[in-house]
Amino acid sequence: MLMVYGDVTQIKDKEWYLLELRSERTLGPSLKRLGKHLITHFDEKPVEVFIPIHRRDHENFELLSDCYVFIHSDAYEKVRSLRSVVGVAALLANETNRKLIKVEDSYVRELIEEARDRFNLSRSQVHEGSFVRILDGESRGYCGLVLSMDNSRAQVKIILKGRVLLVDTPLGNLLDLGEVPESLRVYYYCEAINTYITEAETQEEMLSRLVELKKDRIEESIINRNTEILSHLSSKNIKKHRSRYETATALVRRLVLAGEKDMIRLARITLDSIKSDEIKRPKTEHIIYSIIKRNMVDVVYKDDPKVKTFRDVLRKNPGEFSLEFIKKEAEQRGIKF
Repeated sequence: MLMVYGDVTQIKDKEWYLLELRSERTLGPSLKRLGKHLITHFDEKPVEVFIPIHRRDHENFELLSDCYVFIHSDAYEKVRSLRSVVGVAALLANETNRKLIKVEDSYVRELIEEARDRFNLSRSQVHEGSFVRILDGESRGYCGLVLSMDNSRAQVKIILKGRVLLVDTPLGNLLDLGEVPESLRVYYYCEAINTYITEAETQEEMLSRLVELKKDRIEESIINRNTEILSHLSSKNIKKHRSRYETATALVRRLVLAGEKDMIRLARITLDSIKSDEIKRPKTEHIIYSIIKRNMVDVVYKDDPKVKTFRDVLRKNPGEFSLEFIKKEAEQRGIKF
């Protein structure tokens, strides 16, 4: 899928940015929000977005590039604004200098040509009598038979419970479902239909069908493409995206709510988790120090009338906990902030 806004022939930069989406499961809504953002925020700046789709079924997508999307534009600040779109995880950046990572134009153009070839092949598989699913429009998700077609459009007959729909739609809006047995060709067809045992099937036949269904979920071409893209980026230092649960703030909060009140242990557990890469490394040791302080005041001693500030906490817990202690522990573990 190629989304184009403005006159992209005017783009001088020959490299593409890499955008990471949060999940393939929400790819449909994320792409709609992404397209709307291009129209409302890029003004007159041309931009093209390439989404390497392997297979699409209604709003379910399988990508050839894991969750990576390619962005081509000269408007650097506009590209950075894409991080605010719901469903976007991050723009891939170098860990050391924070510069956005780019991919050569020739490499992306090859992917685009492959996608076009795949799209043309899928269109060529649709013929009169084909059982298909409509992907977009008012009848999206419905399945039916192709009655007639020309070079660009087809007329699809959809048999509902109480009426018949005739839908005229572009060939590119159809997904061929020719592998579906005639006995299962209903307007609401989905993979779950395959799990129903009809009178003419034995349990052995159904078990065999489920096994084949599992095998089909792993497409060799997807694995190969993911491997190729990761290999292409292997020489670059990529910033790893973290969820909000993989941070020092979330870790300390979980420990405190679980009953941990020893600030020394909280600091050491946090540093050990950073060293093992279980949580994101904060920018400074002071952040760890502040997180523990705030949790002690706001959570551990929130019901204690004698505790108003962190100094009150230290009076109740005399010991070596301090910012210097955290710096020393980090140094012993070889952690640099």
